[in-house]
Amino acid sequence: MDVDGDLWVLTRHAEHCTDKDAAAIADYQSAPIYHPAREVRVDRYLVNSTTNCWVELTIAGIDDTSLLFKVSHKQVVLDRRLLSWWGLKVHSYPSEYDDLY
Repeated sequence: MDVDGDLWVLTRHAEHCTDKDAAAIADYQSAPIYHPAREVRVDRYLVNSTTNCWVELTIAGIDDTSLLFKVSHKQVVLDRRLLSWWGLKVHSYPSEYDDLY
């Protein structure tokens, strides 16, 4: 999968990424698009040869889109994106909750 010209592999299991889950969830929960009534969970990871990982979060009730958070080995969120499941296309991160629909 291509993100800004870099190739990443989508996977459900990446041991070097699981410690980055909490940073991605905390960043999502601090954003204007967060909705406390919708459960969030880590679904997959995008990995490559770096120590950074894209953590994919799925949001309950949103069926064809997920959120991606690029997290460094120091648990710092470096970037945020939206992932459309239709052709696995990466888009800009939404600025408000209604942008997810």
